[in-house]
Amino acid sequence: MAPSLDPEEAFEAALELCRRRKWAEGRKAFQDLAIGNSKEKRFRIHMHYAWAKEYLDLGRTEEARSELRRALSLDADFRPAERTLAELPPPRDDKPSGGLFSKLFRK
Repeated sequence: MAPSLDPEEAFEAALELCRRRKWAEGRKAFQDLAIGNSKEKRFRIHMHYAWAKEYLDLGRTEEARSELRRALSLDADFRPAERTLAELPPPRDDKPSGGLFSKLFRK
């Protein structure tokens, strides 16, 4: 069995996965780091960011938006999350669109 990486080496390895756009693997690595080092906020920040990018690749914009906001709630100055959030389309209107009758009789 290979020796486990120290948290800094594991963090760098997770960052490299994300640089290669392997978001799910990077998110899992950050998640493992966050579980093992609960006082280290940056692991959770990067985990939420990687999760957001993973959701974006799946076309799940609203879930991505939520993860980016979680990352920013931990660090309001986390530039990658700020930039990605700014690039997203506006949030969709959650009001029910109604059916045919609603459209016909709307004033």
